[in-house]
Amino acid sequence: MRFIDKGNNMKKYQYEIFQTNADQEFAFMRWSVATRHGWSFDFYRSLWIGKEEARDDMDLVNYLYEVFNEHRPNGFRGRSLSVSDIIRVQEENKAESTYYYCDSFGWQDITADIMEWSRDRGGKEMVG
Repeated sequence: MRFIDKGNNMKKYQYEIFQTNADQEFAFMRWSVATRHGWSFDFYRSLWIGKEEARDDMDLVNYLYEVFNEHRPNGFRGRSLSVSDIIRVQEENKAESTYYYCDSFGWQDITADIMEWSRDRGGKEMVG
């Protein structure tokens, strides 16, 4: 397992993992396809909230992908992280969150899509 280098340039983050049921039509689809097959944040549920240090967002989500695939924490009731899962990251002392969709290759920033989803529902962001 790769551990994050705890050097001087580390930032503190809170993160949250969201997954949808495997029977959703868009489950396990890359972002560009999922958005054409009924993707909605309505079908996701929060499964884990944690804190971690990382150099940046990408360092964090890549590390979490490894952890939640190879060394899932006790009490985590979701499946291994896979395409269509979402990780919300929020740097300590910052108000805004960034949402990353696990895509076929890497991560897609879908924050604008989540904010639109939130506005459509009266401004309620799905957190915690």
